[in-house]
Amino acid sequence: MPDRYRECSPYPLGMPSICSGVGVIRPPLRNLRVHEGLYASAKESSKMPLNSKHFAGKEMARWTAPVGSFVKVNSDAGCLGESTIGCGCIIRDPVGELVVWQAMSLPFSGGSDSLAIEALAAKEALLLAAKLKVPKIILETDCLQLVYILSGKVQSPRHLSLLIDELRSLSSRFVAAVFSHVGREGNSEAHHLADIGFLNICSRSRAYLLSANSIANPISVPPLFAYPRLASLSHPNIFQTLRLRSGSVYRASSAVGESRMTPASTVPKPDRTGRAELFRSLEFSLGTSFSSEPIVPSPNPLIVVISGPSGVGKDAVIKRLRETRKNLHFVVTATTRPKRPGEVDGEDYFFLTKDDFLSMIEKNELLEYALVYGDYKGIPKKQIKDYLAIGCDIVLRVDIQGAATLKRILRNSAVFVFLVAESEEALVNRLIGRKTETSEALLMRVAAAREELKHLKEFDYVIVNREGEMENSVKVLESIIDAEKAKVVQRTSLI
Repeated sequence: MPDRYRECSPYPLGMPSICSGVGVIRPPLRNLRVHEGLYASAKESSKMPLNSKHFAGKEMARWTAPVGSFVKVNSDAGCLGESTIGCGCIIRDPVGELVVWQAMSLPFSGGSDSLAIEALAAKEALLLAAKLKVPKIILETDCLQLVYILSGKVQSPRHLSLLIDELRSLSSRFVAAVFSHVGREGNSEAHHLADIGFLNICSRSRAYLLSANSIANPISVPPLFAYPRLASLSHPNIFQTLRLRSGSVYRASSAVGESRMTPASTVPKPDRTGRAELFRSLEFSLGTSFSSEPIVPSPNPLIVVISGPSGVGKDAVIKRLRETRKNLHFVVTATTRPKRPGEVDGEDYFFLTKDDFLSMIEKNELLEYALVYGDYKGIPKKQIKDYLAIGCDIVLRVDIQGAATLKRILRNSAVFVFLVAESEEALVNRLIGRKTETSEALLMRVAAAREELKHLKEFDYVIVNREGEMENSVKVLESIIDAEKAKVVQRTSLI
Protein backbone atom coordinates (compact mmCIF):
# COMPACT_ATOMS: atom_id res chain seq x y z
CA MET A 1 0.00 0.00 0.00
CA PRO A 2 1.46 3.44 -0.85
CA ASP A 3 2.72 5.50 2.08
CA ARG A 4 0.09 8.18 1.60
CA TYR A 5 -2.60 5.64 2.50
CA ARG A 6 -0.80 3.73 5.26
CA GLU A 7 -1.19 6.66 7.62
CA CYS A 8 -4.93 6.94 7.25
CA SER A 9 -5.89 3.36 6.37
CA PRO A 10 -8.31 1.50 8.65
CA TYR A 11 -6.10 -1.62 8.22
CA PRO A 12 -3.00 -2.37 10.36
CA LEU A 13 0.37 -1.58 8.85
CA GLY A 14 1.76 -4.44 6.83
CA MET A 15 -1.64 -6.03 6.25
CA PRO A 16 -2.39 -6.27 2.51
CA SER A 17 -5.33 -4.11 1.50
CA ILE A 18 -8.27 -5.89 -0.07
CA CYS A 19 -8.76 -2.77 -2.19
CA SER A 20 -5.98 -3.50 -4.64
CA GLY A 21 -5.53 -0.50 -6.93
CA VAL A 22 -7.93 1.59 -4.85
CA GLY A 23 -6.94 4.28 -2.37
CA VAL A 24 -8.68 3.83 0.99
CA ILE A 25 -9.19 6.74 3.38
CA ARG A 26 -11.00 6.36 6.66
CA PRO A 27 -14.48 7.93 7.04
CA PRO A 28 -13.86 10.66 9.70
CA LEU A 29 -12.77 13.18 7.06
CA ARG A 30 -14.89 16.22 7.94
CA ASN A 31 -14.79 19.98 7.40
CA LEU A 32 -12.42 19.76 4.46
CA ARG A 33 -10.77 23.03 3.57
CA VAL A 34 -8.20 24.39 1.13
CA HIS A 35 -5.31 26.47 2.38
CA GLU A 36 -2.17 27.15 0.34
CA GLY A 37 -2.56 23.95 -1.68
CA LEU A 38 -3.25 21.65 1.28
CA TYR A 39 -6.23 19.30 1.62
CA ALA A 40 -6.76 18.47 5.28
CA SER A 41 -9.39 18.16 7.98
CA ALA A 42 -9.53 20.79 10.66
CA LYS A 43 -8.25 18.37 13.31
CA GLU A 44 -5.80 16.30 11.29
CA SER A 45 -4.02 18.79 9.04
CA SER A 46 -0.65 17.81 10.50
CA LYS A 47 -1.29 14.10 9.96
CA MET A 48 -2.30 14.26 6.28
CA PRO A 49 0.30 16.20 4.26
CA LEU A 50 -1.45 15.77 0.92
CA ASN A 51 0.16 18.86 -0.55
CA SER A 52 2.20 19.26 -3.70
CA LYS A 53 5.38 18.14 -1.91
CA HIS A 54 4.01 14.59 -1.88
CA PHE A 55 4.61 14.35 -5.63
CA ALA A 56 8.02 15.99 -5.65
CA GLY A 57 10.80 13.79 -6.98
CA LYS A 58 8.49 11.00 -8.16
CA GLU A 59 9.25 9.81 -11.67
CA MET A 60 6.28 9.70 -14.02
CA ALA A 61 5.78 6.66 -16.27
CA ARG A 62 6.54 7.14 -19.97
CA TRP A 63 3.42 7.41 -22.11
CA THR A 64 3.26 4.97 -25.03
CA ALA A 65 1.38 6.00 -28.16
CA PRO A 66 -1.41 3.64 -29.26
CA VAL A 67 -1.31 1.87 -32.61
CA GLY A 68 -3.38 3.35 -35.40
CA SER A 69 -6.08 5.90 -34.58
CA PHE A 70 -6.91 4.57 -31.11
CA VAL A 71 -7.41 6.97 -28.21
CA LYS A 72 -6.21 6.06 -24.73
CA VAL A 73 -8.68 6.36 -21.85
CA ASN A 74 -7.31 5.87 -18.33
CA SER A 75 -9.64 5.27 -15.38
CA ASP A 76 -9.15 4.74 -11.66
CA ALA A 77 -11.19 4.88 -8.48
CA GLY A 78 -10.82 5.46 -4.76
CA CYS A 79 -13.22 4.87 -1.88
CA LEU A 80 -14.10 6.83 1.23
CA GLY A 81 -15.55 4.53 3.86
CA GLU A 82 -18.53 2.55 2.67
CA SER A 83 -20.74 5.21 1.13
CA THR A 84 -18.76 7.18 -1.45
CA ILE A 85 -16.22 6.49 -4.17
CA GLY A 86 -14.16 8.84 -6.29
CA CYS A 87 -13.69 8.24 -10.01
CA GLY A 88 -10.98 9.74 -12.19
CA CYS A 89 -10.58 9.67 -15.96
CA ILE A 90 -7.97 10.95 -18.43
CA ILE A 91 -8.48 10.95 -22.21
CA ARG A 92 -5.59 11.66 -24.56
CA ASP A 93 -5.60 11.89 -28.34
CA PRO A 94 -3.47 9.55 -30.54
CA VAL A 95 -0.40 11.77 -30.12
CA GLY A 96 -0.65 12.01 -26.35
CA GLU A 97 -2.25 15.45 -26.04
CA LEU A 98 -4.54 15.76 -23.01
CA VAL A 99 -8.08 16.20 -24.33
CA VAL A 100 -10.40 15.67 -21.36
CA TRP A 101 -10.05 15.03 -17.64
CA GLN A 102 -12.78 14.24 -15.18
CA ALA A 103 -13.09 13.81 -11.42
CA MET A 104 -16.33 12.89 -9.70
CA SER A 105 -17.77 11.26 -6.61
CA LEU A 106 -20.52 8.63 -6.62
CA PRO A 107 -22.59 7.03 -3.86
CA PHE A 108 -21.50 3.43 -3.24
CA SER A 109 -22.85 0.79 -0.88
CA GLY A 110 -20.55 -2.10 -1.77
CA GLY A 111 -18.07 -1.61 1.03
CA SER A 112 -14.47 -2.21 -0.07
CA ASP A 113 -15.21 -4.30 -3.16
CA SER A 114 -12.26 -3.09 -5.25
CA LEU A 115 -13.42 -4.85 -8.41
CA ALA A 116 -16.84 -3.20 -8.25
CA ILE A 117 -15.27 0.19 -7.59
CA GLU A 118 -12.87 -0.11 -10.52
CA ALA A 119 -15.71 -1.33 -12.75
CA LEU A 120 -17.78 1.75 -11.88
CA ALA A 121 -14.82 4.00 -12.70
CA ALA A 122 -14.42 2.21 -16.04
CA LYS A 123 -18.13 2.71 -16.72
CA GLU A 124 -17.87 6.49 -16.18
CA ALA A 125 -14.81 6.60 -18.45
CA LEU A 126 -16.65 4.71 -21.20
CA LEU A 127 -19.68 7.01 -20.85
CA LEU A 128 -17.47 10.07 -21.20
CA ALA A 129 -15.67 8.67 -24.24
CA ALA A 130 -19.01 7.74 -25.82
CA LYS A 131 -20.36 11.26 -25.31
CA LEU A 132 -17.25 12.63 -26.99
CA LYS A 133 -17.92 10.20 -29.87
CA VAL A 134 -14.42 8.76 -29.78
CA PRO A 135 -14.39 6.00 -32.46
CA LYS A 136 -11.61 3.72 -31.17
CA ILE A 137 -10.47 3.49 -27.56
CA ILE A 138 -7.98 1.64 -25.38
CA LEU A 139 -9.34 1.60 -21.82
CA GLU A 140 -6.43 1.37 -19.40
CA THR A 141 -6.98 0.45 -15.75
CA ASP A 142 -4.66 -0.75 -13.00
CA CYS A 143 -7.12 -3.50 -12.01
CA LEU A 144 -5.82 -6.62 -13.80
CA GLN A 145 -8.81 -8.73 -12.73
CA LEU A 146 -11.22 -6.32 -14.44
CA VAL A 147 -9.17 -6.46 -17.65
CA TYR A 148 -9.25 -10.28 -17.62
CA ILE A 149 -13.02 -10.29 -17.07
CA LEU A 150 -13.78 -7.75 -19.83
CA SER A 151 -11.41 -9.56 -22.20
CA GLY A 152 -13.22 -12.85 -21.55
CA LYS A 153 -10.24 -14.59 -19.97
CA VAL A 154 -12.02 -15.21 -16.65
CA GLN A 155 -15.64 -15.21 -15.56
CA SER A 156 -17.05 -12.29 -13.65
CA PRO A 157 -18.33 -12.70 -10.09
CA ARG A 158 -22.05 -13.34 -9.99
CA HIS A 159 -22.82 -10.21 -7.99
CA LEU A 160 -21.16 -8.05 -10.68
CA SER A 161 -22.64 -9.75 -13.73
CA LEU A 162 -25.05 -6.89 -14.50
CA LEU A 163 -22.34 -4.25 -14.17
CA ILE A 164 -19.92 -6.23 -16.36
CA ASP A 165 -22.66 -6.73 -18.96
CA GLU A 166 -23.26 -2.99 -18.94
CA LEU A 167 -19.56 -2.33 -19.52
CA ARG A 168 -19.53 -4.71 -22.47
CA SER A 169 -22.65 -3.06 -23.86
CA LEU A 170 -21.02 0.37 -23.56
CA SER A 171 -17.88 -0.88 -25.29
CA SER A 172 -19.99 -2.07 -28.23
CA ARG A 173 -20.83 1.58 -29.02
CA PHE A 174 -17.29 2.13 -30.29
CA VAL A 175 -15.84 1.05 -33.60
CA ALA A 176 -13.20 -0.76 -31.58
CA ALA A 177 -12.60 -1.06 -27.85
CA VAL A 178 -9.57 -2.69 -26.22
CA PHE A 179 -9.10 -3.28 -22.48
CA SER A 180 -5.55 -3.03 -21.19
CA HIS A 181 -3.81 -3.29 -17.83
CA VAL A 182 -1.41 -0.57 -16.71
CA GLY A 183 0.64 -0.31 -13.53
CA ARG A 184 -0.08 2.22 -10.82
CA GLU A 185 2.78 4.40 -12.04
CA GLY A 186 1.26 4.53 -15.52
CA ASN A 187 -2.18 5.34 -14.12
CA SER A 188 -1.12 7.94 -11.57
CA GLU A 189 -2.97 10.85 -13.18
CA ALA A 190 -6.35 9.10 -13.22
CA HIS A 191 -5.61 7.81 -9.71
CA HIS A 192 -5.00 11.31 -8.40
CA LEU A 193 -8.20 12.56 -10.04
CA ALA A 194 -10.03 9.79 -8.19
CA ASP A 195 -8.45 11.03 -4.94
CA ILE A 196 -9.78 14.50 -5.64
CA GLY A 197 -13.14 13.05 -6.69
CA PHE A 198 -13.93 11.30 -3.44
CA LEU A 199 -12.98 14.35 -1.38
CA ASN A 200 -16.47 15.53 -2.39
CA ILE A 201 -15.79 19.24 -1.95
CA CYS A 202 -18.19 20.77 -4.45
CA SER A 203 -21.70 19.90 -5.52
CA ARG A 204 -21.36 19.10 -9.22
CA SER A 205 -18.96 17.19 -11.44
CA ARG A 206 -17.62 18.31 -14.76
CA ALA A 207 -15.43 17.06 -17.56
CA TYR A 208 -13.13 19.67 -19.05
CA LEU A 209 -11.78 19.97 -22.56
CA LEU A 210 -8.09 20.84 -22.67
CA SER A 211 -5.29 21.21 -25.21
CA ALA A 212 -1.70 20.74 -24.12
CA ASN A 213 -0.50 23.38 -26.60
CA SER A 214 -3.03 25.97 -25.51
CA ILE A 215 -4.33 27.44 -22.28
CA ALA A 216 -4.45 24.58 -19.81
CA ASN A 217 -6.36 26.37 -17.09
CA PRO A 218 -9.44 24.29 -16.23
CA ILE A 219 -11.14 27.24 -14.59
CA SER A 220 -11.18 29.20 -17.85
CA VAL A 221 -12.47 26.30 -19.99
CA PRO A 222 -16.26 25.76 -20.03
CA PRO A 223 -17.52 22.33 -18.92
CA LEU A 224 -18.68 19.88 -21.58
CA PHE A 225 -20.78 17.59 -19.43
CA ALA A 226 -22.34 17.77 -15.98
CA TYR A 227 -22.62 14.85 -13.56
CA PRO A 228 -23.84 14.50 -9.97
CA ARG A 229 -21.34 15.84 -7.42
CA LEU A 230 -17.98 17.41 -8.30
CA ALA A 231 -14.54 17.35 -6.81
CA SER A 232 -13.02 20.56 -8.14
CA LEU A 233 -9.86 20.10 -10.17
CA SER A 234 -8.34 23.50 -9.55
CA HIS A 235 -6.07 22.21 -6.75
CA PRO A 236 -2.32 22.88 -7.31
CA ASN A 237 -1.60 19.14 -6.98
CA ILE A 238 -3.61 18.57 -10.15
CA PHE A 239 -1.56 21.05 -12.13
CA GLN A 240 1.70 19.40 -11.05
CA THR A 241 0.49 15.84 -11.50
CA LEU A 242 -1.07 16.45 -14.91
CA ARG A 243 1.81 18.73 -15.87
CA LEU A 244 -0.58 21.37 -17.14
CA ARG A 245 1.13 24.51 -18.35
CA SER A 246 -0.29 27.83 -17.22
CA GLY A 247 1.06 31.35 -16.89
CA SER A 248 -1.25 32.20 -14.01
CA VAL A 249 -0.58 32.28 -10.30
CA TYR A 250 -3.46 30.73 -8.37
CA ARG A 251 -4.84 32.04 -5.11
CA ALA A 252 -6.55 29.58 -2.77
CA SER A 253 -9.99 30.36 -1.41
CA SER A 254 -10.21 30.81 2.34
CA ALA A 255 -13.82 29.69 2.61
CA VAL A 256 -14.32 26.34 4.36
CA GLY A 257 -15.48 23.64 1.99
CA GLU A 258 -14.53 25.51 -1.17
CA SER A 259 -11.83 24.49 -3.60
CA ARG A 260 -12.40 26.89 -6.48
CA MET A 261 -9.39 29.10 -7.19
CA THR A 262 -9.39 32.21 -9.33
CA PRO A 263 -6.58 33.38 -11.59
CA ALA A 264 -4.51 36.11 -9.95
CA SER A 265 -3.18 37.23 -13.33
CA THR A 266 -4.29 37.08 -16.93
CA VAL A 267 -3.74 33.75 -18.71
CA PRO A 268 -1.66 34.31 -21.87
CA LYS A 269 -3.50 33.90 -25.13
CA PRO A 270 -2.49 30.95 -27.35
CA ASP A 271 -0.51 31.71 -30.49
CA ARG A 272 -1.79 30.97 -34.00
CA THR A 273 -0.58 27.37 -33.89
CA GLY A 274 -2.12 26.87 -30.46
CA ARG A 275 -5.46 28.26 -31.63
CA ALA A 276 -5.49 25.93 -34.64
CA GLU A 277 -4.71 22.93 -32.46
CA LEU A 278 -7.36 23.93 -29.94
CA PHE A 279 -9.85 24.33 -32.80
CA ARG A 280 -9.11 20.81 -34.07
CA SER A 281 -9.26 19.46 -30.53
CA LEU A 282 -12.71 20.95 -30.05
CA GLU A 283 -13.96 19.43 -33.31
CA PHE A 284 -12.50 16.05 -32.34
CA SER A 285 -14.11 16.17 -28.90
CA LEU A 286 -17.51 17.17 -30.25
CA GLY A 287 -17.34 14.60 -33.04
CA THR A 288 -18.26 17.07 -35.78
CA SER A 289 -16.75 19.94 -37.72
CA PHE A 290 -17.79 23.55 -37.15
CA SER A 291 -20.07 25.06 -39.77
CA SER A 292 -19.14 28.29 -41.53
CA GLU A 293 -22.79 29.02 -42.30
CA PRO A 294 -24.24 32.14 -40.59
CA ILE A 295 -25.84 31.34 -37.24
CA VAL A 296 -28.61 33.85 -37.93
CA PRO A 297 -30.03 33.94 -41.48
CA SER A 298 -30.49 37.22 -43.31
CA PRO A 299 -33.64 39.03 -42.13
CA ASN A 300 -36.71 39.14 -44.34
CA PRO A 301 -37.40 42.31 -46.33
CA LEU A 302 -39.55 44.67 -44.28
CA ILE A 303 -42.56 46.79 -45.24
CA VAL A 304 -42.92 49.96 -43.14
CA VAL A 305 -46.19 51.86 -43.45
CA ILE A 306 -46.06 55.48 -42.23
CA SER A 307 -49.26 57.42 -41.70
CA GLY A 308 -50.74 60.25 -39.66
CA PRO A 309 -53.04 63.26 -39.88
CA SER A 310 -52.47 65.94 -42.49
CA GLY A 311 -49.89 68.51 -41.39
CA VAL A 312 -48.03 66.26 -38.94
CA GLY A 313 -44.83 66.29 -41.02
CA LYS A 314 -44.89 62.89 -42.76
CA ASP A 315 -43.24 64.15 -45.93
CA ALA A 316 -40.45 65.96 -44.05
CA VAL A 317 -39.65 62.89 -41.92
CA ILE A 318 -39.57 60.61 -44.97
CA LYS A 319 -37.37 63.05 -46.90
CA ARG A 320 -34.84 63.03 -44.07
CA LEU A 321 -35.06 59.24 -43.78
CA ARG A 322 -34.17 59.01 -47.48
CA GLU A 323 -30.94 60.84 -46.71
CA THR A 324 -29.96 58.69 -43.72
CA ARG A 325 -31.01 55.27 -45.05
CA LYS A 326 -29.89 54.84 -48.65
CA ASN A 327 -30.73 51.11 -48.64
CA LEU A 328 -34.47 51.70 -48.22
CA HIS A 329 -36.87 51.92 -51.13
CA PHE A 330 -39.52 54.58 -50.71
CA VAL A 331 -42.64 53.68 -52.64
CA VAL A 332 -43.93 56.54 -54.73
CA THR A 333 -47.68 57.05 -54.38
CA ALA A 334 -49.87 57.89 -57.34
CA THR A 335 -52.25 60.85 -56.87
CA THR A 336 -54.60 63.07 -58.82
CA ARG A 337 -54.04 66.19 -56.70
CA PRO A 338 -52.15 69.16 -58.17
CA LYS A 339 -48.40 69.37 -57.73
CA ARG A 340 -47.21 71.66 -54.92
CA PRO A 341 -44.20 73.98 -55.27
CA GLY A 342 -40.92 72.04 -54.99
CA GLU A 343 -42.46 68.61 -55.59
CA VAL A 344 -40.96 66.36 -58.29
CA ASP A 345 -43.04 63.97 -60.39
CA GLY A 346 -41.90 60.37 -59.92
CA GLU A 347 -40.02 61.24 -56.74
CA ASP A 348 -42.58 62.76 -54.38
CA TYR A 349 -45.66 61.42 -56.19
CA PHE A 350 -46.77 60.12 -59.53
CA PHE A 351 -49.04 62.99 -60.55
CA LEU A 352 -51.78 61.46 -62.75
CA THR A 353 -54.95 62.65 -64.36
CA LYS A 354 -58.18 61.30 -63.00
CA ASP A 355 -58.70 59.20 -66.14
CA ASP A 356 -55.23 57.61 -65.87
CA PHE A 357 -55.82 56.79 -62.22
CA LEU A 358 -59.20 55.18 -62.93
CA SER A 359 -57.54 53.14 -65.69
CA MET A 360 -55.04 51.73 -63.15
CA ILE A 361 -57.95 50.78 -60.91
CA GLU A 362 -59.63 48.88 -63.75
CA LYS A 363 -56.38 46.99 -64.53
CA ASN A 364 -55.93 46.03 -60.84
CA GLU A 365 -52.52 47.72 -60.80
CA LEU A 366 -52.99 49.35 -57.39
CA LEU A 367 -52.41 47.66 -54.05
CA GLU A 368 -54.83 50.11 -52.44
CA TYR A 369 -56.42 53.44 -53.29
CA ALA A 370 -58.73 55.96 -51.65
CA LEU A 371 -60.50 59.25 -52.30
CA VAL A 372 -58.99 61.80 -49.88
CA TYR A 373 -60.11 65.41 -49.70
CA GLY A 374 -61.56 65.07 -53.21
CA ASP A 375 -58.38 63.61 -54.75
CA TYR A 376 -57.45 59.98 -55.49
CA LYS A 377 -54.34 58.41 -53.94
CA GLY A 378 -53.07 54.89 -54.50
CA ILE A 379 -50.04 52.58 -54.32
CA PRO A 380 -48.86 50.84 -57.51
CA LYS A 381 -48.26 47.09 -56.97
CA LYS A 382 -45.37 46.61 -59.37
CA GLN A 383 -42.68 48.59 -57.57
CA ILE A 384 -43.46 46.84 -54.27
CA LYS A 385 -43.18 43.35 -55.80
CA ASP A 386 -40.01 44.22 -57.70
CA TYR A 387 -38.13 45.54 -54.66
CA LEU A 388 -39.33 42.81 -52.30
CA ALA A 389 -38.05 40.25 -54.80
CA ILE A 390 -34.50 41.59 -54.44
CA GLY A 391 -34.71 41.68 -50.62
CA CYS A 392 -35.08 45.44 -50.28
CA ASP A 393 -36.91 47.05 -47.34
CA ILE A 394 -39.84 49.23 -48.38
CA VAL A 395 -41.32 52.39 -46.86
CA LEU A 396 -44.89 53.41 -47.68
CA ARG A 397 -46.41 56.82 -46.93
CA VAL A 398 -50.20 56.66 -46.86
CA ASP A 399 -53.13 58.48 -45.31
CA ILE A 400 -55.28 56.97 -42.57
CA GLN A 401 -57.73 55.40 -45.04
CA GLY A 402 -54.86 53.82 -46.98
CA ALA A 403 -53.31 52.51 -43.77
CA ALA A 404 -56.61 50.87 -42.80
CA THR A 405 -56.82 49.21 -46.23
CA LEU A 406 -53.21 47.99 -46.05
CA LYS A 407 -53.84 46.64 -42.55
CA ARG A 408 -56.60 44.43 -43.95
CA ILE A 409 -54.41 43.28 -46.86
CA LEU A 410 -51.01 42.90 -45.19
CA ARG A 411 -52.17 42.15 -41.63
CA ASN A 412 -49.07 41.55 -39.44
CA SER A 413 -46.66 41.24 -42.36
CA ALA A 414 -45.97 45.00 -42.28
CA VAL A 415 -45.00 47.51 -39.58
CA PHE A 416 -47.47 50.36 -39.11
CA VAL A 417 -46.12 53.64 -37.68
CA PHE A 418 -48.35 56.58 -36.70
CA LEU A 419 -46.93 60.14 -36.65
CA VAL A 420 -48.63 62.75 -34.46
CA ALA A 421 -47.96 66.32 -33.35
CA GLU A 422 -47.36 67.10 -29.68
CA SER A 423 -50.89 68.58 -29.38
CA GLU A 424 -54.00 69.41 -31.41
CA GLU A 425 -53.15 73.09 -31.11
CA ALA A 426 -49.68 72.53 -32.58
CA LEU A 427 -51.19 70.52 -35.45
CA VAL A 428 -53.65 73.30 -36.37
CA ASN A 429 -50.89 75.91 -36.28
CA ARG A 430 -48.83 73.80 -38.70
CA LEU A 431 -51.77 73.52 -41.12
CA ILE A 432 -52.32 77.28 -40.98
CA GLY A 433 -48.62 77.91 -41.51
CA ARG A 434 -48.55 75.89 -44.75
CA LYS A 435 -50.85 78.44 -46.47
CA THR A 436 -51.83 75.91 -49.13
CA GLU A 437 -55.57 75.56 -48.43
CA THR A 438 -58.56 77.82 -48.35
CA SER A 439 -60.38 78.32 -45.06
CA GLU A 440 -63.00 75.77 -46.15
CA ALA A 441 -60.36 73.17 -47.06
CA LEU A 442 -58.51 73.90 -43.82
CA LEU A 443 -61.67 73.34 -41.80
CA MET A 444 -62.19 70.01 -43.55
CA ARG A 445 -58.60 68.91 -42.80
CA VAL A 446 -58.83 69.83 -39.10
CA ALA A 447 -62.12 67.96 -38.73
CA ALA A 448 -60.65 64.95 -40.53
CA ALA A 449 -57.55 65.05 -38.30
CA ARG A 450 -59.70 64.75 -35.18
CA GLU A 451 -61.31 61.60 -36.58
CA GLU A 452 -57.98 60.17 -37.74
CA LEU A 453 -56.43 60.48 -34.28
CA LYS A 454 -59.04 58.00 -33.03
CA HIS A 455 -57.29 55.27 -35.08
CA LEU A 456 -53.97 55.60 -33.25
CA LYS A 457 -54.36 52.31 -31.34
CA GLU A 458 -54.62 50.37 -34.60
CA PHE A 459 -50.91 51.01 -35.30
CA ASP A 460 -47.83 49.18 -34.03
CA TYR A 461 -45.80 52.27 -33.11
CA VAL A 462 -46.44 55.98 -32.53
CA ILE A 463 -43.89 58.79 -32.94
CA VAL A 464 -44.49 62.29 -31.57
CA ASN A 465 -43.01 64.64 -34.16
CA ARG A 466 -42.51 67.77 -32.07
CA GLU A 467 -41.89 71.16 -33.62
CA GLY A 468 -38.18 71.62 -34.30
CA GLU A 469 -37.31 68.04 -33.30
CA MET A 470 -37.63 66.25 -36.62
CA GLU A 471 -34.13 64.71 -36.29
CA ASN A 472 -35.21 62.94 -33.13
CA SER A 473 -38.34 61.62 -34.88
CA VAL A 474 -36.20 60.21 -37.68
CA LYS A 475 -33.89 58.50 -35.17
CA VAL A 476 -36.87 56.90 -33.44
CA LEU A 477 -38.15 55.66 -36.81
CA GLU A 478 -34.71 54.20 -37.62
CA SER A 479 -34.67 52.44 -34.25
CA ILE A 480 -38.05 50.87 -35.00
CA ILE A 481 -36.77 49.54 -38.32
CA ASP A 482 -33.59 48.15 -36.72
CA ALA A 483 -35.56 46.47 -33.92
CA GLU A 484 -37.93 44.81 -36.40
CA LYS A 485 -35.00 43.52 -38.47
CA ALA A 486 -33.43 42.01 -35.34
CA LYS A 487 -36.52 40.06 -34.26
CA VAL A 488 -36.15 36.31 -33.89
CA VAL A 489 -39.54 35.72 -35.53
CA GLN A 490 -39.51 37.77 -38.71
CA ARG A 491 -42.50 39.28 -40.45
CA THR A 492 -43.27 37.59 -43.78
CA SER A 493 -44.71 39.62 -46.63
CA LEU A 494 -48.08 38.54 -48.01
CA ILE A 495 -47.65 40.36 -51.31
